[in-house]
Amino acid sequence: MSANESNCSAKNLDVEYTLSDLQAIFVLCGYGIVSMTALIGNSLVILTYISSKNVRKLPFNTYVLNLSIADTSVSTFNIPYHILTILRPGVEQESRYLSFCVFFLGYTFSFTSVFTVILMCFDRYKLISNPTVYQMTSTVGSNIIKTAIIWLWASFNTCLLIAVRIFLRKRDSSCGANILYTICLVTGTIFIPLASLAVLNFLIVVKLQSHLTQMRRMMSFRKRVSQEEPNMTMQNLHEAKDNTYSAKIKESQFRLSCGVNLNVKRTDGSYEGKSTDVIINNSDCKFRTNIPIFPSNLTTIAASTTQSNRLHKRVPFHHGSKQNAGKAAKNVIVFVSIYLVCWFPSHMHILIKAFRELPLYDARNVVQHAHFIVLYTNSAINPFLYAAMGMRFQTAMKKLFCG
Repeated sequence: MSANESNCSAKNLDVEYTLSDLQAIFVLCGYGIVSMTALIGNSLVILTYISSKNVRKLPFNTYVLNLSIADTSVSTFNIPYHILTILRPGVEQESRYLSFCVFFLGYTFSFTSVFTVILMCFDRYKLISNPTVYQMTSTVGSNIIKTAIIWLWASFNTCLLIAVRIFLRKRDSSCGANILYTICLVTGTIFIPLASLAVLNFLIVVKLQSHLTQMRRMMSFRKRVSQEEPNMTMQNLHEAKDNTYSAKIKESQFRLSCGVNLNVKRTDGSYEGKSTDVIINNSDCKFRTNIPIFPSNLTTIAASTTQSNRLHKRVPFHHGSKQNAGKAAKNVIVFVSIYLVCWFPSHMHILIKAFRELPLYDARNVVQHAHFIVLYTNSAINPFLYAAMGMRFQTAMKKLFCG
């Protein structure tokens, strides 16, 4: 919305903002620094993803790539437009086509960024809820399809906002006449994304707390068993033999390696109290092991079908998967928290102006520019968050720079 297009023009025609030369210099410098940092950082993330096979193998990094593309688009389009409105006041009013392109592309990039972050949160929630099912269903191909849907959905949402803007917003009307337009605008751009992120992160925190409690109980149980019968497990392991398949346990890593039939599927089951030479059923597949199943290793997860032709399988225990999932979920919580800190001031400023029926954008409003700079700072720091939280990105970036 341009500077003279208020939702309640009869009330707010006297609202004027001024931007001094010194303020303009500081604002332009802020925009320039953020834009260059975001462009360079996100370009490195994209280059790292393309050049590193190890990074591309992790399905979650598809979302990281998509967010980097959206952030790069923001730094090359949204920020330069704000700079243009300062250097050439009133440019947004000179061409309806320019205003339409700015509105459409700006909101599309913003929606893509928000929806990608929401999808990343949902992905981590699935991981921590059931690591086995997540590993079976999460692939690079499926995530690419999801990111394509995000771009289409972001474009569709922008078209809805344009329709709302055309059919619901009224010019030069009495105060309160545009309340329906304001509610639709604020709901679509602020409340729905904020509520989605809040709910998903709350669920992640609840799951993490539940798993931490479960892990404490398991550790307490193992400690009690080791004190009562310290030699029981290893003695049974040394005595047990099997003529068809072999198996072994590596207690220091809490991992089980056992022979399996071909074309095996994943399994997740509890077999407490079973003796040696156990048959572990999994639909049409069976696992034979000479290892007694104790409460300390209740859950086993079979290896993937891509490795099923091997004689031995390494099967990570359930609590180890939960630990990795918990770490990944905590990283996303930190990532989203920083995202919201950068995102909140600008959108609350827009929310207040919308309900006070003031112009939603004015190139002469220095406070609004300060909020936008904080908002776009998130696009600049995201690449550093990827490097700090992901070992694959750290290794790939070091290899990219150091050879």
